[in-house]
Amino acid sequence: MSRSSASSTGPSSSSTAAADIYAAAVAQGIDPALAHLDPSLLAGPSNPGAFTYTAKFNARTGAFAKTDARDPSHLSEFERAKRMSEFYFDVNAWEREVEMRKLQEAQEEESRKRKRPTKKDIERFKEKKKQKKLAKTAWLRT
Repeated sequence: MSRSSASSTGPSSSSTAAADIYAAAVAQGIDPALAHLDPSLLAGPSNPGAFTYTAKFNARTGAFAKTDARDPSHLSEFERAKRMSEFYFDVNAWEREVEMRKLQEAQEEESRKRKRPTKKDIERFKEKKKQKKLAKTAWLRT
């Protein structure tokens, strides 16, 4: 019983997809018998898994190029250095490490805020200074 229900859902979904394609073809003025040949009709809301591809053509070499290759930003010194560094090093991990280091330094600096000395501290420092001075000049008094 479960087999028949599973087999009935498969063809009905494909027939509705085909009906959607035929309806889209009629709406665009295309012969419904040839609708399966038009890839723009296959890639629609009823068929999200349809294959679509975009390519960039290099006019000088006659070859296809990556879609992100050879735009003006690709030629800048920064981009060239970045590509070379990414070939040899894990640049993304290094950038994350630098960000973490900066964050830790900022937190440490927050925790190391300068404290104002209290009156007791000032008196203690003055007394210590006086004792040190007396110790240096003790040989004069003997």
